[in-house]
Amino acid sequence: MNRQGWVLIAGVVLALPQGLGQAIPVPNGSFEEPATAFVDLRIDPWQRTEKPSWFDEGGGFLWGQLIGTFANTAPGKPDHLANLDGKQAAWLFVVSGAGVWQEIGPEGTANPVRYEVGKAYQLSVDVLGNGGAMLPEASLEVGFCHVQPDGTRAVVAARTVVNTPGLFPVRTSMTTFRVTTPVVMPGDPWAGRPVAIMAVSTVSREAEGGYWDIDNFRVTAAPAPQVTIESGPQGLNLAWGTTRGWKYRAWRSGDLKAWSPLPGLVDGSGDVERVPVSGGDEGHGFFRVEVATGE
Repeated sequence: MNRQGWVLIAGVVLALPQGLGQAIPVPNGSFEEPATAFVDLRIDPWQRTEKPSWFDEGGGFLWGQLIGTFANTAPGKPDHLANLDGKQAAWLFVVSGAGVWQEIGPEGTANPVRYEVGKAYQLSVDVLGNGGAMLPEASLEVGFCHVQPDGTRAVVAARTVVNTPGLFPVRTSMTTFRVTTPVVMPGDPWAGRPVAIMAVSTVSREAEGGYWDIDNFRVTAAPAPQVTIESGPQGLNLAWGTTRGWKYRAWRSGDLKAWSPLPGLVDGSGDVERVPVSGGDEGHGFFRVEVATGE
């Protein structure tokens, strides 16, 4: 069975629940605390990434000054962010390795949020580039990670945002980016570990300079798609419950070894979605539906 979904043999009917996403609160996910009239370097419970050995704090900035929170300007001001969530956001200087992360469910809490086998997780975060003469090749990695037993962080799923004028045509509107993990399997190193999220500058040393604006981290979890085969007026359909804002891809195989994607991604509506299928020339087929993780 593929690690990201369920295999469905044509003609076998499985239970079909509606896909409902579980919202997982992100502490200070919109950087509203502490309230500030201008800027503030306090970002609790977020943690800064570790200062690399090459970073010279005598060069004008301390490592702890590379990220902080700022208050949005008043409506009508030329630099007012029109779609900011709340009144504040965070800035992140475009320096290699600078960033923030937090475990949503840290060890020792009464109800830690952990990567649960059988579920996938999606992060949505609002980002704005082109700040402070940032170069086009500057990049930012956002996504999920987990803390390994040796204390280092390992990426679970991530997306690289590359600064371009087309992606960020104006400096007054945030853009939402999403990252979705594969469905957690029992053998995954992060299974059962606290869910952690991050935003880290991955710019090359040569392209450093400028700043990102970051806001409104949101996390949802949903079970792996469970699929039925239905008979419709035009033939057979795959049907499964979806989560709004998530994307899905259906696959077909004739032998459970080689798999081919059915055309197109399916946008989750929060309701049941259907994709037409056929058994192929052999008169039979095997089908599965996956959460799309990198598209």
